[in-house]
Amino acid sequence: MDKHIDQYLFLSPHLDDVVFSCGGFIYDLINQKRAQVQILTVFAGIPNSSLLSNLAKWFHGICGLGDNAIEIRRTEDNNAAQCLGGVTLHMNLPECLYRMDDSGCPRYLHEDNIFQSDPVSEINTLNEIVAALLDTVELKNFYKIYIPLGIGHHIDHLLLRKAVEYIVDSATDTNLSKLNYYEDLPYACWDIEKNLQASIDKDMCPVLHIMNENSWRAKINAILCYKSQLNALWTNGNKIDSILLSYALTVGLEKPAERFWIKNTKDLNC
Repeated sequence: MDKHIDQYLFLSPHLDDVVFSCGGFIYDLINQKRAQVQILTVFAGIPNSSLLSNLAKWFHGICGLGDNAIEIRRTEDNNAAQCLGGVTLHMNLPECLYRMDDSGCPRYLHEDNIFQSDPVSEINTLNEIVAALLDTVELKNFYKIYIPLGIGHHIDHLLLRKAVEYIVDSATDTNLSKLNYYEDLPYACWDIEKNLQASIDKDMCPVLHIMNENSWRAKINAILCYKSQLNALWTNGNKIDSILLSYALTVGLEKPAERFWIKNTKDLNC
């Protein structure tokens, strides 16, 4: 009889978030536990290139991307997942840079607005995420589900967290103990404790995953697949390894680690 294989679902707002935040853990799940890992990116829709806002054009410029930005980023994501051994799935919802308001104008005109908005202000988008996820995956089939904490307060991260929590809370056949939260990188690297305290609930408990040399190197190699994002996310691309290592050592108390959070429920005490 074949041994049961646990299936893990990692939900990513954008085409890089999960690998940045959970790459070492994913590598070890696949290579040590022989688990199956699916990385599902929600905001991977291809925008209308004739309707790009100035903010979107600026972002494409610093990333070195043209009108086919999302196609390139999807390829980068596939390559990164291949480094770890995971499988990707890309949904077709547009990320905040490409979303329009009810009047047909770009919803976000300035970068700061992306980090200062409340999910309630995008209730239609929230409903679209819920519907798209329900149509795309059966959450009950996964042993564990990982979603972003929302560190950094990026609107897309917050919307995804809220959408999944709504689905899990509303379902009769999905256990809340399946739900795990990852610390959003690179945002968590900047003023770790301040960003963290704003994102965790009082009943959450931390769980550490210590990375060995192989899983750490696999994570870095996967991150380097996102060539278009390195200059956009890091002021000095050459320091990515050292910045992430400093964060990982802080989290793991001098052992490189990724930290996850779970909610203390009647089914799971921590």
